[in-house]
Amino acid sequence: MISLQTLDSIIQSTYISNKLVEEKIKVFTKICHQLLLYGSEPAKNLVEDIFIPRIPSLLSRYLDNLSSLLLKDSELLPTEKDRVEAILANLDAYGELVGISI
Repeated sequence: MISLQTLDSIIQSTYISNKLVEEKIKVFTKICHQLLLYGSEPAKNLVEDIFIPRIPSLLSRYLDNLSSLLLKDSELLPTEKDRVEAILANLDAYGELVGISI
């Protein structure tokens, strides 16, 4: 598993492909979800203390990379299309993030 510091760097990176970043976010979300569902009390506390504080930055990534681009009046650039496609392929992970944050 990647370290949380590495995850934070990946989320903010402009050098790593959008597809790879979105896959990492998906894995992160699955881990959080599974720990909350099936983990022991210390594991659930770990999610609350370490994982959940990262959710706002992930959701803002979603809003910045998808919503703002889809609201553009002009045609998307190829790099912007890549970002939108990467997010849409992993949209279920963002749905899970919203569920975890609630």
